[in-house]
Amino acid sequence: METPSQHRQRQGFVGEKLVVLPDSVVQEGMRHALLKNLIPVSAGFFPHASGHHVERIQPLPELILMACVAGRGWVRIGEERTLAVEPDSLVLIPDGLPHAYGADFEPPWSIHWVHLRGENLAAFKNLFADQPAVLKLPAGVLGGMEFSKVHERLQEDYTLSNLLSAAAQVRLILAECYRLQARGNKAQGEGPVERTLDWMRNHIHRRCELPDLARLGGLSVARYSSLFKEQTGYPPMDYFIRLKIQQACWLLDTTTFRVSEVANAVGYEDSYYFSRLFRRIMGKSPRAYRAVTKG
Repeated sequence: METPSQHRQRQGFVGEKLVVLPDSVVQEGMRHALLKNLIPVSAGFFPHASGHHVERIQPLPELILMACVAGRGWVRIGEERTLAVEPDSLVLIPDGLPHAYGADFEPPWSIHWVHLRGENLAAFKNLFADQPAVLKLPAGVLGGMEFSKVHERLQEDYTLSNLLSAAAQVRLILAECYRLQARGNKAQGEGPVERTLDWMRNHIHRRCELPDLARLGGLSVARYSSLFKEQTGYPPMDYFIRLKIQQACWLLDTTTFRVSEVANAVGYEDSYYFSRLFRRIMGKSPRAYRAVTKG
């Protein structure tokens, strides 16, 4: 007969890390304003986890985050098909769903993992709602996200400072993974959007039209515009204007250029038109912006 939760190979893995917070610590932490929305309740690292297998028929009230940094494994969530997990993959298992996962026989995976509770779980799930449960990330990215900081902080002690640090690290990881998937997991310089973003950054002083950018990206105007907004949150020309205003802010803060000279440096011959754009985006005129003490 199946049990609500099955675990195999729990004699431990050589070099493993594992920490589980007491329920009392979790409950106390969730009463704090900065932890009630997201708190790690357990975390660890299972290296070369041969024989690792977990099956939960009764779902957990926890979002499970796993990062495969080497080897291979698999995951199945609810009634969905089994998905392969390869190196440089992030696995997100939503709370409230039965699931199973485990390491392949050869080579078995090495995974960092963390279980999360909090009032913001639904919001984080929604960030990745359109993505598969297994996100393939660019090579080496997961290694730089410092998952180890989560279980290291929790292993030190249960002080508020360590709980806040562990929770902040998880938020940073989720935010960076969302940023990567929102940009289509494109490495710098790859893909039509990144190609045009590079051009924009290197040609702040230039003027261009939407068809020019679409042509540079190798796409139709409609397809390029849709893909660009999907990956950046802004239409292409609006994004380019914001890059120009960002550069204009830097010039206003670090040089003695007149407003007309700043406008010309970011591609606008008409300083009055530039000033209107600046006010629309920054909420104040270039002169008013310059007058504000920074830092």
